Amino acid sequence: MEHLTSGSKRHRINDYLEIVDLWTEQEFKENLSRRSALHLIDEFEQSEHFPKHVFGKPISAKISFLLFLWFMSNTESLRTMSDRFDISISSVFRILHRVEN
Repeated sequence: MEHLTSGSKRHRINDYLEIVDLWTEQEFKENLSRRSALHLIDEFEQSEHFPKHVFGKPISAKISFLLFLWFMSNTESLRTMSDRFDISISSVFRILHRVEN
């Protein structure tokens, strides 16, 4: 119980997007073709579902799409994905809703 009330920060994975960028072509293909992913990211970025506002911490189309792919291919909770991608739980929820539409 002390751990829950100590106010300690949750462990987050730093720079996960940069880790994905460092994957070899083979590592990426084990998950998804890089060319297909980039095409889908571009389509999402041009869609009406990608926010174009300037307030708050901007979250790129690439992070949004990769977060959605992670959600679809894993059984992690929103909290864990929040830590992995270093964004708030509420942002994870909003991103998933935007991309799935």
